[in-house]
Amino acid sequence: MLKSMKKPDPKKRKLGRAETVVAYEGKKRSLSSPVAAISKADAEANLGRMRASFEGYQDEVEGERTFGPEYKNLDLKPIKQKVKDLKGGETVKTTYRSGSGNEEVSRIPDSDMVEVKSIGEYEQAGLGGTSKQSIRDYLESVKARKKAKAQSILNQSKQQRDKIMAEMEAAKAKTGGNK
Repeated sequence: MLKSMKKPDPKKRKLGRAETVVAYEGKKRSLSSPVAAISKADAEANLGRMRASFEGYQDEVEGERTFGPEYKNLDLKPIKQKVKDLKGGETVKTTYRSGSGNEEVSRIPDSDMVEVKSIGEYEQAGLGGTSKQSIRDYLESVKARKKAKAQSILNQSKQQRDKIMAEMEAAKAKTGGNK
């Protein structure tokens, strides 16, 4: 039974002596093992990753504000540039490029239209120019491009598979079949 739960002795109470009662005595920890700390390099790497994640989130919010809820499906990459005005102040301008990087897309204010400007190799070849499309039409063209790319990858892998199968058949015929 704990000392604190015992009734005080009436004889000691009359004498006016008080006894110090300890209800719980905790064990002292030994500090033999140091507390694990994160290194400065790890902290900086984690901070950099967190900043990049936050910037990606901000880009996504700004893209949805500009293009609407379809922004995620439009396959656009934001590119930020610092622009100096005449007074010497700097502002950040965001331009959006297609996933392949050969088109620059901007939304026409107060409408459901985007302006698509061909850049890069298309512009150098004289195929550049701008066109105006609805967001829905541009979304359909992005889906069609993704489907065509997937189909070409599938065709390439099918050709490689057929080539490997032919080599295996040739090897079987040369060795006399399965043994």
